Amino acid sequence: MKLIRLTKKIGKPTVLGNNPEMDIHWASGPGFRDGPEDYFCVRVEGDEYDFALEFSVDESRRVKEQVDKFLKFIDAGQPMWNPGNHFKNLKKTRHS
Repeated sequence: MKLIRLTKKIGKPTVLGNNPEMDIHWASGPGFRDGPEDYFCVRVEGDEYDFALEFSVDESRRVKEQVDKFLKFIDAGQPMWNPGNHFKNLKKTRHS
């Protein structure tokens, strides 16, 4: 796993950790740090800072759907998308 900070400019990501530790847990109860009452959390240790993503129940369901979809494609041996065709299509729509 690699922890990367993305920027709005394409091609300018900054690697914040090459071998970060990841911890996944969930909680149900009063909101923590003004977060959702029931949440799923992914924590990642960076080189200088640690990061946490806290997902509400609805957001967690959305993540699960996307991960399930991703794994189905991987298990079937199919790429999810072909980047070459994607960028060719973008160029065609810009020129139209």
